[in-house]
Amino acid sequence: MNYNTATTTKHQFGRKLTRCLVESLVRPLRELIDILLESLIYTNRHRHRTLVNVLLNIRENIKSSNVDARRLTDTYELIVMFLEEIDQLNSRTLQSLELIIKQCFHFFKSFFESFQLFHTLDEHIHNNKNLNDKRFVLSMKEFVTFNKQWYIELMIHSSGYKEFLSTKNQILPNSNNHPDIIIESDLFKSFLSKRKQRLLTESLVNRYRSCII
Repeated sequence: MNYNTATTTKHQFGRKLTRCLVESLVRPLRELIDILLESLIYTNRHRHRTLVNVLLNIRENIKSSNVDARRLTDTYELIVMFLEEIDQLNSRTLQSLELIIKQCFHFFKSFFESFQLFHTLDEHIHNNKNLNDKRFVLSMKEFVTFNKQWYIELMIHSSGYKEFLSTKNQILPNSNNHPDIIIESDLFKSFLSKRKQRLLTESLVNRYRSCII
């Protein structure tokens, strides 16, 4: 293999690694944004219109399967904007959002921690450093594991998961009702998708149709 071919192969492998990192982080983030949208829209969408609009911009930014590192960075900036908007709310409005904020603050913290690690890993990849370095490979694994953990935790606390448990007498054979197995099952994923569609048709948010599903 000549130098140019080896370099091209390394770049292609690097792009694949970056794509895997992005997908790992975007998966829990999509659900977090959907959960926030559901909470804000069903409480009082007019009062929180600015917050909803920022969330819709975030959702639009990450709904594609082709999210890249640049778009993820843009999303990071939008999330900062969302939190700044919350910080500027008056005390009365803030009080109405207190429960939502408390429930989601932990997961925003997880996102920021994950994004910082993503940035470090992505720099390593694009600086043409050794992609087989043991510390780098270990950090990759830790990154993916961390994102899966906060995704599972997020879903366990979600209304969708609680509704799923309340409507399914016999969840999954051989699962022992273990949350990880249930949440990663096709049965739950199908339920979650149908639930979002049902909420859409029952709601007064037709103007947000393309962003809720």
